[in-house]
Amino acid sequence: MRIFTLANNKGGVTKTTTTVNLAYGLARAGRRVLVVDTDAQSNSTYSLIGKLSQENTLFDVLLNGARLADIIVGTQQERLYLAPSSIDLSAADLLMASAPGRERKLKRALAQMPTDSFDYILIDTPPNLRGRGDPS
Repeated sequence: MRIFTLANNKGGVTKTTTTVNLAYGLARAGRRVLVVDTDAQSNSTYSLIGKLSQENTLFDVLLNGARLADIIVGTQQERLYLAPSSIDLSAADLLMASAPGRERKLKRALAQMPTDSFDYILIDTPPNLRGRGDPS
Protein backbone atom coordinates (compact mmCIF):
# COMPACT_ATOMS: atom_id res chain seq x y z
CA MET A 1 0.00 0.00 0.00
CA ARG A 2 1.44 3.36 -1.06
CA ILE A 3 0.18 6.60 0.45
CA PHE A 4 0.44 9.94 -1.34
CA THR A 5 -0.61 13.29 0.08
CA LEU A 6 -1.39 16.15 -2.28
CA ALA A 7 -0.77 19.34 -0.33
CA ASN A 8 -0.14 23.02 -0.84
CA ASN A 9 -0.91 25.91 1.51
CA LYS A 10 -2.50 27.85 -1.34
CA GLY A 11 -5.97 27.09 -2.63
CA GLY A 12 -6.82 26.74 -6.31
CA VAL A 13 -3.65 24.90 -7.34
CA THR A 14 -5.43 21.72 -8.54
CA LYS A 15 -4.87 19.49 -5.50
CA THR A 16 -8.38 18.08 -5.72
CA THR A 17 -8.39 17.85 -9.52
CA THR A 18 -5.07 16.02 -9.45
CA THR A 19 -6.21 13.71 -6.64
CA VAL A 20 -9.47 12.75 -8.36
CA ASN A 21 -7.95 12.28 -11.82
CA LEU A 22 -5.01 10.28 -10.49
CA ALA A 23 -7.43 8.11 -8.52
CA TYR A 24 -9.55 7.42 -11.60
CA GLY A 25 -6.48 6.63 -13.68
CA LEU A 26 -5.08 4.20 -11.13
CA ALA A 27 -8.47 2.50 -10.67
CA ARG A 28 -8.93 2.14 -14.42
CA ALA A 29 -5.45 0.58 -14.57
CA GLY A 30 -6.68 -2.13 -12.21
CA ARG A 31 -5.45 -0.74 -8.88
CA ARG A 32 -7.58 -0.50 -5.74
CA VAL A 33 -7.58 3.16 -4.71
CA LEU A 34 -8.83 5.03 -1.65
CA VAL A 35 -9.21 8.81 -1.68
CA VAL A 36 -9.21 10.39 1.78
CA ASP A 37 -10.85 13.81 1.62
CA THR A 38 -9.44 15.87 4.50
CA ASP A 39 -10.79 19.19 3.22
CA ALA A 40 -13.93 20.60 4.88
CA GLN A 41 -14.95 22.01 1.49
CA SER A 42 -15.48 18.35 0.47
CA ASN A 43 -14.72 18.86 -3.21
CA SER A 44 -13.21 15.38 -3.63
CA THR A 45 -16.25 13.91 -1.92
CA TYR A 46 -18.62 15.74 -4.23
CA SER A 47 -16.55 14.96 -7.32
CA LEU A 48 -16.45 11.23 -6.57
CA ILE A 49 -19.96 10.54 -5.30
CA GLY A 50 -22.01 13.58 -6.31
CA LYS A 51 -23.39 14.40 -2.88
CA LEU A 52 -22.15 15.87 0.38
CA SER A 53 -24.40 14.31 2.99
CA GLN A 54 -22.85 11.12 4.32
CA GLU A 55 -23.83 9.34 7.50
CA ASN A 56 -20.24 8.97 8.69
CA THR A 57 -17.26 11.02 7.56
CA LEU A 58 -13.63 11.64 8.36
CA PHE A 59 -14.83 13.93 11.16
CA ASP A 60 -16.22 10.85 12.91
CA VAL A 61 -12.86 9.09 12.57
CA LEU A 62 -10.86 12.00 13.92
CA LEU A 63 -13.20 13.10 16.71
CA ASN A 64 -15.70 10.37 17.51
CA GLY A 65 -13.54 7.25 17.42
CA ALA A 66 -15.05 5.72 14.28
CA ARG A 67 -12.85 3.33 12.30
CA LEU A 68 -11.69 4.52 8.89
CA ALA A 69 -12.81 1.23 7.35
CA ASP A 70 -16.37 1.92 8.53
CA ILE A 71 -16.77 5.24 6.69
CA ILE A 72 -15.40 4.17 3.30
CA VAL A 73 -17.91 4.30 0.45
CA GLY A 74 -17.71 3.07 -3.11
CA THR A 75 -17.86 5.26 -6.18
CA GLN A 76 -19.23 4.63 -9.65
CA GLN A 77 -15.72 3.69 -10.79
CA GLU A 78 -14.81 0.09 -10.05
CA ARG A 79 -11.92 -0.22 -7.54
CA LEU A 80 -12.20 3.46 -6.48
CA TYR A 81 -13.30 4.22 -2.92
CA LEU A 82 -13.69 7.32 -0.77
CA ALA A 83 -13.32 8.29 2.86
CA PRO A 84 -15.69 11.28 2.67
CA SER A 85 -15.29 14.68 4.24
CA SER A 86 -17.87 17.07 5.64
CA ILE A 87 -18.18 20.72 6.59
CA ASP A 88 -17.80 19.55 10.21
CA LEU A 89 -14.06 19.23 9.59
CA SER A 90 -13.81 23.03 9.55
CA ALA A 91 -14.06 22.94 13.36
CA ALA A 92 -11.87 19.87 13.86
CA ASP A 93 -8.65 21.76 14.58
CA LEU A 94 -10.36 23.74 17.36
CA LEU A 95 -12.06 20.67 18.81
CA MET A 96 -8.79 18.71 18.81
CA ALA A 97 -6.60 21.60 20.02
CA SER A 98 -5.91 20.05 23.41
CA ALA A 99 -6.14 16.38 22.41
CA PRO A 100 -2.89 14.51 22.96
CA GLY A 101 -1.47 13.02 19.76
CA ARG A 102 -3.91 14.95 17.56
CA GLU A 103 -1.32 15.41 14.82
CA ARG A 104 -1.13 11.63 14.34
CA LYS A 105 -4.82 10.68 14.41
CA LEU A 106 -5.06 10.20 10.66
CA LYS A 107 -1.83 8.21 10.59
CA ARG A 108 -3.18 5.88 13.29
CA ALA A 109 -6.48 5.51 11.44
CA LEU A 110 -4.64 4.59 8.24
CA ALA A 111 -2.41 2.13 10.11
CA GLN A 112 -5.51 0.18 11.21
CA MET A 113 -6.36 -0.59 7.59
CA PRO A 114 -5.18 -4.02 6.41
CA THR A 115 -2.17 -3.47 4.14
CA ASP A 116 -3.80 -5.40 1.30
CA SER A 117 -7.00 -3.27 1.33
CA PHE A 118 -5.75 -0.77 -1.23
CA ASP A 119 -2.85 -0.43 -3.63
CA TYR A 120 -2.89 3.36 -3.28
CA ILE A 121 -4.26 5.85 -0.77
CA LEU A 122 -4.45 9.44 -2.00
CA ILE A 123 -5.00 12.15 0.60
CA ASP A 124 -6.54 15.41 -0.59
CA THR A 125 -5.71 18.19 1.86
CA PRO A 126 -7.26 21.58 2.63
CA PRO A 127 -5.52 24.73 1.39
CA ASN A 128 -4.33 25.72 4.86
CA LEU A 129 -1.62 23.88 6.76
CA ARG A 130 -1.88 25.56 10.16
CA GLY A 131 0.56 24.51 12.79
CA ARG A 132 3.38 24.03 10.28
CA GLY A 133 5.02 27.40 10.69
CA ASP A 134 1.96 29.36 9.56
CA PRO A 135 1.94 32.59 11.62
CA SER A 136 -1.84 33.12 11.35
